[in-house]
Amino acid sequence: MSIKKLLFFYGALLFAISSQAQNDKQTTSSVFAVSAKDIEKLPFSKGINNFTIQQNFGFSHRKLENFDNNTSSINFKLDYNRFIVDGFALGAGIDLSSYKTEYATDYVRYTEVLFSGNAIYGHTFNGNFNLYGKASVGFGPTKLTNTGSFANTQKTDLFAYSLEVGSPIHLYSDGGNYIVPFIGYGHRQHKQNGEKNSINQFSLGFNFQNYSACSGYQCDCKKSRTLSVNMYGQGRSFIGYTSMVSYGFGKFKSEFGNITDETDASRGEFNLEYGYYITRDIALGAGLSWGNTSEGDGSDKDTECEFSFMPMITLNAPSKDCLENLFLQAGYGFGVHKYENGSSENKFNTTNLSINIGYNLFFGKHLAFTPKIGYESETSKHTEFNTKSKQSGFEAGFGCSLHW
Repeated sequence: MSIKKLLFFYGALLFAISSQAQNDKQTTSSVFAVSAKDIEKLPFSKGINNFTIQQNFGFSHRKLENFDNNTSSINFKLDYNRFIVDGFALGAGIDLSSYKTEYATDYVRYTEVLFSGNAIYGHTFNGNFNLYGKASVGFGPTKLTNTGSFANTQKTDLFAYSLEVGSPIHLYSDGGNYIVPFIGYGHRQHKQNGEKNSINQFSLGFNFQNYSACSGYQCDCKKSRTLSVNMYGQGRSFIGYTSMVSYGFGKFKSEFGNITDETDASRGEFNLEYGYYITRDIALGAGLSWGNTSEGDGSDKDTECEFSFMPMITLNAPSKDCLENLFLQAGYGFGVHKYENGSSENKFNTTNLSINIGYNLFFGKHLAFTPKIGYESETSKHTEFNTKSKQSGFEAGFGCSLHW
C-alpha cells in the first residue's frame, strides 16, 4: 500500500471512529456527572490546559553480569499547552534523552535536548466531533563524548518541526481525559561542519491527553479523598503512564558537499500497561510492548524488533486514608529480541523481572501523578548459540496514570 493510500485510509478511519464515539457519548449524556453542555466546552475553550498523558521522566542503571560494563539512561519529556482564546492554544515542550555506556574506566555518552514551541487550533463540529491541528518547531544541541583510546567530543545542532492532526475522544463520564488518534508529518535534522543528516517521516497512532481548566485540578488528600476513595475496589481498572501507540515511516537523508545518500526508515512502537482489581487493593494485569526500527534498502537493510509480555500484580496498602495510594507492583515476563542485517539474523529469547514501589497522587478526575522506583533485570539467551547474558539494576520514573 502506498504512503498516500495508507494516510487516506487512516484519516478516514480516524474520522469514522471519532464521530461514532462522540455520537455515542452525546446519546448517553443524560447520565453523565458532567452535563452535555460542559462536555461540549471541552477541549478547546479559553483557559483550558492541555498536556499529553505519558511517562515524563525515566531513569535506569544496569550492570552486565560478569563484566565490568554498565549502562545508564535518562529521559525527560513534557508537552504543555494553554488555550488563550477559544480554539487557539500556545505551548512549549522539552524532550531530553541521555545514554551512557561505561567500559571499566572509559565511557561513551550521548545527550540530546530539544526545546520546542507549539501552536494549536481546535474546533468542535456540531457539538460532538473534536478536531485539532498542531504545529511545533524546536531547536537544541546534541553532544557525543568518548573517553576511550580515541577520546573526542562531537557537538551538533538539532532542528525539528512537525505538523499533527488529531481527534480527541472523551473518556469516562466525567473529567477532562481523552484518547486521541492522530496523523502527522515531522522533519528532524542534525548539522555539523557542513554535514547534514535528516529524517522526514509520516506518522500515525494514538495517545492519551488531558484537557482541563485549573479548577479541574485539586489535591485529593486535602479533599477527603473524593478522587481516589473508590479507585481500588473490585472491578476498577487502571492504565499505566507508558501506554501509547505510534508508527512512522519515511526517508533518512545524509548530505555532505555534493554527496547525498538517502534510505528508507521506519519506527513502530506499542506499549500498554493495564491492571484490573479482582478484589479491593489487589489488581492483576500485564504489560505488553512491541518495538520495531529499520533503516536501509534490500541487502543493506538493518532491522531491530523487540516484543515482551509481562503479567503483573499490584498490591495497594490496605488503608482507609491516603496511604492506600501506596502500592507494590511486581511482574515477570518473557519476550523476543531480534536483529537482522540483510540475510544475517541474531535472535534472543528474553525473560524480565520487575519490582517497583509507587504512589498514586490523584489531582484530577481519573488522573493521578504516579512516581515509581524499583529493580529490574533481563536475561537474554541466543537461540542458535545458546549463550546467555544478564543485566540488572535500578530504575525510576514518573508520569500520569488513568484510573476508572
